[in-house]
Amino acid sequence: MDLRGAEIVHIGLGGGFYVGSQLYALDRHLGEAPHGALVVFPSPPVVMAHVLGQSEQPVIAMNTLQEVASRYTADTDKPITDKLFWWRPESVRDGRPRLVEVQVEFDQESGRVGVYTEDEDFITVMKSLG
Repeated sequence: MDLRGAEIVHIGLGGGFYVGSQLYALDRHLGEAPHGALVVFPSPPVVMAHVLGQSEQPVIAMNTLQEVASRYTADTDKPITDKLFWWRPESVRDGRPRLVEVQVEFDQESGRVGVYTEDEDFITVMKSLG
């Protein structure tokens, strides 16, 4: 689906409750993702992702997914997390995905955008895409 100009993939298993297990196999659902993907899993039946490099403004995709995750966790009785993560296909080790928490903040007054993470590789990728 397209949300505010960001292509978002909603992964579902026919209403299955354990959609979060698909984090182990995101590459099957996303296809080619050389820069990885932004991922949220706010509740058990919901996993959403945006493949980095599919839009000209990845910070818009970050903001959109953060807002979606926040709404889902507020509206469900079994929330998982409202955090946004960076997933990379080569980061799956021992069958476990490596997810790095990322965040974007917009300062409405100054017009500045802040991208936050503990992984410097993510900042490098964002600069190359933005």
